Amino acid sequence: MTRIFNNKLFTVGIKIIFATFAFWFLSKKLDYSQLPELFYTMNYYLLAIALVFQFISIAIAAFRWKLVMHSLAFGGDNVFYQKLYFKGFFFSQALPGSVGGDAIRLIALKDQGYKIGDSLYGIFIDRVVGLIGLLLISLFALLLAPAFLTSTITNTVFLISAGGLSGFLLLLILHKMINFNRFPTLRILGELSKRFYKVYETRQKAFLQISLSVIIHLFSILCIYIISVAANLGIEVGAFLCLMPLVILLTILPISFAGWGVREGAMVGLFSMSGASKEAIMAVSIAYGVILIVSSLPGFATWINSKNIA
Repeated sequence: MTRIFNNKLFTVGIKIIFATFAFWFLSKKLDYSQLPELFYTMNYYLLAIALVFQFISIAIAAFRWKLVMHSLAFGGDNVFYQKLYFKGFFFSQALPGSVGGDAIRLIALKDQGYKIGDSLYGIFIDRVVGLIGLLLISLFALLLAPAFLTSTITNTVFLISAGGLSGFLLLLILHKMINFNRFPTLRILGELSKRFYKVYETRQKAFLQISLSVIIHLFSILCIYIISVAANLGIEVGAFLCLMPLVILLTILPISFAGWGVREGAMVGLFSMSGASKEAIMAVSIAYGVILIVSSLPGFATWINSKNIA
């Protein structure tokens, strides 16, 4: 137990160090002294609207997760999944601890009597469903791609989106193509394919799940766009639809605490091609990070009123 605890502390420490290094590296290319003035001159009414958009995004994501779990024969009403999703989101965004949001959801489901293996499938499929929406936005956003984007960027977006969606379609039917009983070591992949198919077993369920996933990410991207308007960044919405999915995909990588540093570096690197101020882009990214934390506070309220960690 001590070894596990120490390993988790080591992992958290590495993530914090990476985020700190990323900000230090960016400081060599940006003038951080401009940031206070940039934050001060932002339109706070627009920031409030951006916060509402992000809150709605999380609430819809919790509802989508409920639909996924119900498709897999889990119980629980909407309030249960809203509280648990916000709690997990709070742990993911606001606490530099070793217990992430997915672990919080897993523990809570275990306390409700569900098997850990079954819960893991549901949580993982929820993640996959979310990525589908993100990749669809990336693919269709290429039609709105601004002129300043290079062919390398647009081709990369297309390849990632098309490749990812093709992989998910393959996962959907994989259990029908291969008899996994003949390959015991791959049985978990076959089971995942079966359960993934169960979530999408009818056109109505598939359409609803995909639509919700797209809407969730659209709200988040519009939240960031509104922040950019509040900061007078001057970048068109098409750029955000095209580039933010790439930024979000990078922040999902478990190399930094809650994506800090990675998100800022990616946004500065990608959006600076528009000619916008790198310092202003950094301010927008940091403001979005703060909004993510603030929007997770209902999860904090749920956590402190609960009897245990989950």
